[in-house]
Amino acid sequence: METWIEAPYLSLVIGICLILLGRKLYWFFIGLAGFIFAYQYIPELFPSLPEKSALFISLAAGGISAALGVFLNKLFIFGGGFIAGAYLFLNVAQFANLDIGGLVLVGIVVGGLVGSLLLAMVMDWGLVILTAAVGALLVLQTLPVNRQVMIGLFILMMILGLVAQASMMKPFKQIRT
Repeated sequence: METWIEAPYLSLVIGICLILLGRKLYWFFIGLAGFIFAYQYIPELFPSLPEKSALFISLAAGGISAALGVFLNKLFIFGGGFIAGAYLFLNVAQFANLDIGGLVLVGIVVGGLVGSLLLAMVMDWGLVILTAAVGALLVLQTLPVNRQVMIGLFILMMILGLVAQASMMKPFKQIRT
């Protein structure tokens, strides 16, 4: 089965979009990952399934992945960061021999909120790096270049993606003193 990713123009357009706008199009990135995963593994899991059915299921998997990415994104960031922050707070307090007594719940809430904020900040940069890298790889798949040139172009496209996407991020507000 010929994969859609072998279509050079489609790979080129998707790659450029991910390099320049990946963080803004995170739902597209998540949907694309769901589609690619399904399209790659459905023929192996169900070899007798017709190609059009495999394509339809893959498109549905991509759509569901994109929707879940949009609707559950904030929940996952908040929940994971909260748990990690609360865990870190409790362990740091224990390591430092702090007697927090009745303030355990307050410490858990504060540690959890700090963890959520930190994960949200890291998640943005992680998404920027991943989308720029995947976009660069998609673009490079369309170019007939040798390995050394490919490495150089990959680095240049990563830098372009990082700069382009970073310029669209909201800057932190400075606190006036």
